Amino acid sequence: MLHEGALRARIVGKLYAEQGNPGMGDALTSVIATLAAQGLTLSKTATVGGELHARAGDLAALNGERGMMASDAISALRLVAYP
Repeated sequence: MLHEGALRARIVGKLYAEQGNPGMGDALTSVIATLAAQGLTLSKTATVGGELHARAGDLAALNGERGMMASDAISALRLVAYP
């Protein structure tokens, strides 16, 4: 059993996440693009980027989900990536 906020992904022709934060696609794209620019494989960027993004979104949501913007998740990303 996974804890709340955990990211589960599986590959069945395509990679997809079963949990995430809706409306944050631009933030997720930025995280994945940044990791890819640092030389990670595309498979690794999708996995690590999705995990970091989901955790940052969960952290940002602790301050309230109403009115949460992608920039809130990006701000929380530093705390998730560098605890």
